[in-house]
Amino acid sequence: MREQFVHVIDVVPTLLEVAGIHAPEMVDGIKQMPVEGTSFAYTFDAENAKTPTRHTTQYFEMMGQWALYKDGWFLSTKVNRAPWEAFGPANPDPLNNQVLQLYNLNEDFTQTNDIAAKNPDKVEEMKQEFIDEARKYQIFPMDASVAARIVAPRPNITAGRTEFVYTRPMVGLPQGDSPFLLNTSFVVTADIDIPDQGAEGMMLTSGGRFAGYGFYLLKGKPVWVWNLLNMERVKWEGEDTLTPGAHKVEFEFTYDGLGPGTLAFNNFSGVGRPGTGVLKVDGKAVDTKQMQKTLPMILQWDESFDVGSDTLTGVNDADYKPPFPFTGKLNKLTIKIDRPHLTAEDIKKLQGAMKAAADGPVSQNLTIVQRLEERFDKREDCRKQADAQNLGPIERLRFVRDCLQKD
Repeated sequence: MREQFVHVIDVVPTLLEVAGIHAPEMVDGIKQMPVEGTSFAYTFDAENAKTPTRHTTQYFEMMGQWALYKDGWFLSTKVNRAPWEAFGPANPDPLNNQVLQLYNLNEDFTQTNDIAAKNPDKVEEMKQEFIDEARKYQIFPMDASVAARIVAPRPNITAGRTEFVYTRPMVGLPQGDSPFLLNTSFVVTADIDIPDQGAEGMMLTSGGRFAGYGFYLLKGKPVWVWNLLNMERVKWEGEDTLTPGAHKVEFEFTYDGLGPGTLAFNNFSGVGRPGTGVLKVDGKAVDTKQMQKTLPMILQWDESFDVGSDTLTGVNDADYKPPFPFTGKLNKLTIKIDRPHLTAEDIKKLQGAMKAAADGPVSQNLTIVQRLEERFDKREDCRKQADAQNLGPIERLRFVRDCLQKD
C-alpha cells in the first residue's frame, strides 16, 4: 500500500529511472523541453512505504476548470458544467468567476468535506500558488469554451487557401489537413471522362457512416449526399446516365450563415445554418435542394478525405460499399471555398450579445442556444418540483409536461 501523491506525468520519469535512461537534451539538433514530473520509483522499496511524497505541487486545468495540489492540500473549482454541455456562452473569467473548494487530503483523501469557508486565507494562498504554476507552464489565458475550442482552426496546410486541385486519386488525408466544407459556401467540380461501357464510383468523399459527404456516380448518374450524423441524408441526384465522353459534374452549395467567426464571441449562431445545394452536369442544373440544417462542428475524426475511392466506412450504405473506386477517368477535381466574413456591424452585434450573456441574459437578445439552456433549466426545475411531491411515474411525466408548457 502506497499513499504518496503521484500524477500521470510521473510515469515517464519513473520509467526512465528504472531503465537507467536519461531523457535526451537534443533531438535532431533541437533542444528539448525538460520532462516534467517526479519519479516515484523510490516508493517501490518497502522501507519507503511511508516516505513523504516527493511530488509536492501539481496544477490541473481543463476547459476553464482548475485545481492545485500542494503539500497535502487540494484547492479546486466547483464543477459548473456537465461534460455534455458543450454549447453556449463560456465562462468569461474562468480564473476568478468560480466557486472554490478546499480539502485537506491528509485527513480527507476522499474529498468529502469542503473546508474552504473555514480557511479563507488558505484558499487565497493556494489560488496564488495556482496562478504562479499557471504562469510557469503557460496556462494563461484560460479558455472555458468546449465546442468552440474543438472547431477552432489549427495550423495546417489548408489554412488561408480557397482553392484546391486534385489531378489523381488520393486517399487517407486526415480531416485536419483537408479542405473544410462545413459552415461555408463552396463549389466542387469534377472534370471526368466516361468510357463507352459507362462508369460509376466515388469521386470525392470525407467522413463516413456517422457524418460526412460523398460525390459519386451511381449506375452512371451523378450524386451528392450529405450524411447528417446517420440520422438523415440529404441527396442530390441527376435523372440521366452520363453518356460516354467528357463531362463536367459540379456541386455548388450556398451557405446561409455568418460562419464559424461567431465562435470567437461565444456565439453559435453562425454554424449549422441552412443552405442551398445545386447539382450540375455540363453547366446545367439537374437537382436543387435546400438543407434546413447543416453539420455545425466536425466530421468523423477516424475517417479521412478521399479522392477517387472511399476508405473505411461509406457515407451512404444504401447506395454503395467501400472502396467503390471511380471507374471513369478523373482528369481534375477542383474545390473552391467562399468562407463567410463578419462585417463590422456583425461584430458589433456579437460583442453586444456576448456582453449581455456575461451580465445576464436579456430577453430581447437571447440566442437560440441561450433559449435552449433556459428550456433545460426549466425542465430541471419542473423535475425537482415533481420529485418533491413524490409522484408516481405516470403522474410525474404528466406534471413535468404541464409544468414545461407554463409561461
